[in-house]
Amino acid sequence: MVRRWLFLLGLALLALIYAATPVLAAYGPLWSQPVDGAARLVTDNDGVAVVWAAAEGGGTSALLAMRYSRTGDPLAASPQTLVSGIAGLGGWVVGGDGSRNVTVVWKDGGTISATRVRMGGAALYGSVVVCTDAAVATLRGAGAGATPAQVVTDGDGGAYVRLALSPTSGRGDTLIDYVSPLGVAAAADPGLPVPDGTVADMTTDAAGHLFVLLAPPGRNGVAVQRYANDLAADWSTPVSPYGPLLGPPRAAAPTPVGIIATSGAKVAWKEGAKVKVQDFSPSGGRLWPRPAGVSMAGEVTLADDAYSGCYLAGPSGNGIVVRHILPYGVETGAPGSRLTGLGLGAPRVDAVSCNRAGDLTVAYGDAYSLGASGAAVMTYLGKWTDAKLSPTPERLADLGEDSAGGTYALGDGDGAALWHVSRSGLAITFRPHAKTIKYGRWVGVAGYLTSDGEPLVGRTVTLRGTRGDTSLRGGKATTGGEGFYATAIAPKSNYTWSAQAGGAVSAGLMIGVMPRLTLALSHTKSGGHLYEHFSGKVKPAHRGSRVLVQRRSRAGWRTIKAGAVNARSRYRVTWKLPNRSATYSLRVILPAHADHSQGASPRATLRVVFKKG
Repeated sequence: MVRRWLFLLGLALLALIYAATPVLAAYGPLWSQPVDGAARLVTDNDGVAVVWAAAEGGGTSALLAMRYSRTGDPLAASPQTLVSGIAGLGGWVVGGDGSRNVTVVWKDGGTISATRVRMGGAALYGSVVVCTDAAVATLRGAGAGATPAQVVTDGDGGAYVRLALSPTSGRGDTLIDYVSPLGVAAAADPGLPVPDGTVADMTTDAAGHLFVLLAPPGRNGVAVQRYANDLAADWSTPVSPYGPLLGPPRAAAPTPVGIIATSGAKVAWKEGAKVKVQDFSPSGGRLWPRPAGVSMAGEVTLADDAYSGCYLAGPSGNGIVVRHILPYGVETGAPGSRLTGLGLGAPRVDAVSCNRAGDLTVAYGDAYSLGASGAAVMTYLGKWTDAKLSPTPERLADLGEDSAGGTYALGDGDGAALWHVSRSGLAITFRPHAKTIKYGRWVGVAGYLTSDGEPLVGRTVTLRGTRGDTSLRGGKATTGGEGFYATAIAPKSNYTWSAQAGGAVSAGLMIGVMPRLTLALSHTKSGGHLYEHFSGKVKPAHRGSRVLVQRRSRAGWRTIKAGAVNARSRYRVTWKLPNRSATYSLRVILPAHADHSQGASPRATLRVVFKKG
């Protein structure tokens, strides 16, 4: 049915199919209509709205919206008018809160106003004046004005508004305001001038606090500040990502990348060829002693990874690359997950979006070729396993999750189209949080169960591991309201795991299990020589297996002695120490074999002072 529908639409979609995994099927376009300017995408729990500006009769403009179901059905006979009678449209922004309500901020002549509208219903409050150019001129001087730059909702019906000031000033170029769920502005016209820098990006946490990323002009570095909905600053001063002992950054002037928040906030910025990330607690404390840093070229985009880490996406060669920073500030999968072979002369990342299972969708394109645009999906473990939506007839300017593991992709400009990227037929995904774990540990797994993109609710998901002819069950989970399930498994040895439900089977992924090795050091002296004894236990039991004592050198780990595991799963290996003073970094490993990955003991440092005579 999907193939026939695509044929009738006359679209040629090229899907790169990987045999190891089910393929994402492009359903789109679900919507195609000429617009009078850039459109915006607003998603909710069971549909998507597209908002655009259109000319009315009599020289005025209106902001219109059309909402669609996941299957592409329009949910109204005609577009809904959000705002009408705009005499001099000077920019607009829109934001959603995950429900069917959207907040729209627009400029009409010299006045910036806001309203909140129920999709398919009426305005929840009328037009509220947020800012006027007349008040900005009083604040900044004759000829000064403001334009809407961003709106983010607080999850409770309120919305924060960011306004960009012009002309620029070394004191900072941003106003912010908050409009309550009842349509009351927190600050009088023209809003709150942000001190100590210019707001480059902003977001809200789960409790509705506003986090802002401050950057030049107005300061010579980046910093973070948190606001309450009365626009009172929660911290006495903005917090720098560097500790006081480290001082200010010594590299190139910083360029802000973005900010994301859950309870605290993560910020990203560029210093020369490095992109750096710092994590902040809700109270403004730096959670990492030093910012995480990775090398990336070009313009970079920041995204949440759904598990308190973050993704950084940007150009690489003739394709794109994603770097993944874990919650404790360490990169996994270095030097990143590269999607090559795209043939892009000037690659760029146009938009990113992440779902609850940690799948990242990246809209990419070429600065000089509209026909090279597309979208690709990367799993939490950094594998580009799903189909790419390519080629598309226009740049993909916006992405949004459909709440059921799929993604909406919106084209840019006149005649833009809305695409829905999701799995066809009955499908289930399986997304573990790690490729390898230590014996005795649990690993989180998650995924979505859908039928042609629609979530299947209240279904039982069975987790199963296989190795050769051996099969075992790893527990069960139940899908929630979005077809999403999440649980944890505790593998005892290497198995290829998958999720199954109602005849649907996910792609299998091998989760390696590393044995646990303890390590104790002792030494003896005999015949004028020193001997170091390495002893410990291996879990699970590995009677007769070989263990290796290794020493760290500039070239890596080098084996210096070998031994065997006895019937009690213990080992003891003796090494004759060289007759010289030295400091050694040592470990014991159990090499990988059929049922387990390589296991390693904790590292030990041994300092030897050799005295003659």
